[in-house]
Amino acid sequence: MLFSLYHFREPFGNIFRIAVLHPAAYAAWKLKNIYVSMVCHCLCNIFSVIMFIMA
Repeated sequence: MLFSLYHFREPFGNIFRIAVLHPAAYAAWKLKNIYVSMVCHCLCNIFSVIMFIMA
């Protein structure tokens, strides 16, 4: 809940998070492997850092 409130000021970032969350959660559930979501989370964070540096 606090994570969502902290990131509420970034509406386009939230759209990206929601768009990535559902396929990652589905893949983790379907494959019964939490590492799928963990790798997706790390890749999204790297992408965000790269975009921040470029801006």
